[in-house]
Amino acid sequence: MVMIGAGTGVAPFLGFLDHLAKSAVKTRAVLITGNRYKELDSIYLKEFTEHHSNDTIQSYLTAHSRDENSTCKYVQDVIKQHTQDLVGYLDEGIGVYVCGDAKGLSVVYMRCFVVC
Repeated sequence: MVMIGAGTGVAPFLGFLDHLAKSAVKTRAVLITGNRYKELDSIYLKEFTEHHSNDTIQSYLTAHSRDENSTCKYVQDVIKQHTQDLVGYLDEGIGVYVCGDAKGLSVVYMRCFVVC
């Protein structure tokens, strides 16, 4: 599964990943998050990094719009940079879950997948 959330939109994924880590079900999972500053705004960085370390999620990809040295400023930049892998997941039938701004950002993210 591909999970996408910006800002506080990532919060629902934390409980989901905690549950997934404790279950016997293993699945391929990617988490894409975005916020302004890595050091100030990544309130779940420790938890998501642990889920990546214990292989609950195989890829943890981030965007930071206000950090000067960030290679990806926005989630859509992450999607574009990792197009080949993400499209491969979609071709396998893996679902995409978006939490957060349903009317704005989810449309932008889906456009990125369509353009890819």
